[in-house]
Order: sequence, then C-alpha cells, then structure tokens
Amino acid sequence: MDRSGEKGVAVTLDEMITNINAKRRSDDLISQVARADLYIKRHDGTELFFEIKSPKPNKGQCLEVMQRILRIYTISGSTRPVVQAFYGMAYNPWGYDSGTYKWGYPRKYMDFASTVVIGADFWTLISGPGTYEELLAIYREVGAAKSKHIVDSLAFGLA
Repeated sequence: MDRSGEKGVAVTLDEMITNINAKRRSDDLISQVARADLYIKRHDGTELFFEIKSPKPNKGQCLEVMQRILRIYTISGSTRPVVQAFYGMAYNPWGYDSGTYKWGYPRKYMDFASTVVIGADFWTLISGPGTYEELLAIYREVGAAKSKHIVDSLAFGLA
C-alpha cells in the first residue's frame, strides 16, 4: 500500500523500500557503489550497513542519512532482512538504549523503530550481547587509570 501521498501519514521503511524497488527497471541499471561508515557481512549472508553519527543530529543530517540508507537498498535491489541499513549511534546521552532516547529529529524524520540503533542496541547488533557493558567497563578502567594525568595536563598544560 503506497501511503506516501497521504498527508500526515508516516511511511515506514519497508514501504519506502518496496516503492523504490517497484520502480527499478533492469533495462537502465548502471553500476553504483554504496559506501557506509560500517559494513558487516554475517556468516548467514546477511549484510549490515551503518551510517554512524552523533546522537543529536539536526534535521538535515537525518534526511541525508535516510537518503543514504535508501540508496543502499536501491543499489542492492534487496530488502530486509537480507540487507539491513541503520543509523547507528554509539551511545545514548539519556540512557542505555533506544527506549530512553529523547532527541526529536530522528523520531520525526526517520522510521525510528526500523532504522535507528543506539547505545546497547547498536553494540549488541554489531558484536553480540554484553559488548556494550564490556566497552563501558574498559572505559571506566582507562578513565580511572588515566584521570589524574588528564586533569593535571588540563590544569597545568603538562604532557
């Protein structure tokens, strides 16, 4: 069902992909390359593409990332779950995962539930359960070991 012309009705990512792929023609295809910040090909053949950005993007960044995500589906000619493209954010300044995320632009201009992965959800998707917790533990360990040196360097200009 194409709802793209209905005022006030959000179109889902799956609907956008379906609409784009329905308009593809085999007689006018040209070779294109899609670049992403991170590409993962899993053992089962699933391809994951990530545009990794700040957790507080502006409207233009959201629209640009959405275009890049749709371009990946267009060039591949595939749909989810074979190809999956995401807006990845390494951390959530408001909490642990996508459920506590509060910045409005991605929710307004993207199919947030299907497109955005943030914090623990992002790290679990790319590396499996427990990755985010392990990264935080490493961050805390390094911070504890280096904090005095960092403070001294900032305060006294020593290297």
